[in-house]
Amino acid sequence: MLSTIVAALNSLDFPIVFPIHPRTRKQIEEFGFKLDSSHIRVIDPLPYDDFMALVAGSKLTISDSGGIQKECYLLNVPLVSLHTRTEWVETVEKGANVLTDLTLDSIVANCQRMYGRRLSNDPSVYGDGAAAKRIPPILQSGEIAIPSDRRKAQPIARGRRGRNL
Repeated sequence: MLSTIVAALNSLDFPIVFPIHPRTRKQIEEFGFKLDSSHIRVIDPLPYDDFMALVAGSKLTISDSGGIQKECYLLNVPLVSLHTRTEWVETVEKGANVLTDLTLDSIVANCQRMYGRRLSNDPSVYGDGAAAKRIPPILQSGEIAIPSDRRKAQPIARGRRGRNL
């Protein structure tokens, strides 16, 4: 599997910055895989803010992480997910995220198709951004109780519109 991903990255014809996890780096070295340094720049893992800045400035993200899918969607950065399933189905439905089989042809074709794609995703898919304004009045109203002892916690109360809070 790792050999296929390395081969796919080497086959792509655009610049790649690869913040590599130490375990992945170790496996690549142990198995003797080589990343094409003519277009792949391998760097150490980045702190979250730096990583998000890198993603925001990219024309494509390729990842096996489920967590980055939502961030790419909100940043309007095309994503090729090295997965065949996702919990973030809206990113796929909106065309911002492509799930791919871990075959050389599939990874390369999907990366070439998505590279540089212009996106204008609708962030309201994940809410209207006003939750922080709505939560304090609900908590202050006493409408829901937050138990101080989690061992005695009751099920979450229902909100004004019958939705779970």
